[in-house]
Amino acid sequence: MCIIIFYNFFPLVASEAVKALIDVQTQKGLAAERPILHNTYMVDRSVMNLKQLMMDLPTYADRFLNMICNILQEYKETCQATYRGECQLYQTSMEFFHVFILNPFFAFG
Repeated sequence: MCIIIFYNFFPLVASEAVKALIDVQTQKGLAAERPILHNTYMVDRSVMNLKQLMMDLPTYADRFLNMICNILQEYKETCQATYRGECQLYQTSMEFFHVFILNPFFAFG
């Protein structure tokens, strides 16, 4: 018996893609009190599907667990990269703001 499983997890590195929220119906279906990011929802669904496969096909449980670990590691790296990008953007905007406040003629040179 040969089982081929394709796991489709796409890394969302772009800042706007990471900020996308799930729709209101999905949020209500989850009984979520706060909005949930779409990529977080996709990671959760992928992990839950693999968990179900682990229970249904215990022979392949170690492979499914490896896939879960890969998904979570990739998501962690995506979140860290997004956070670093946002921090750098904030720092750059604050540096410009401080230069402008300290020397308002800088912009008009």
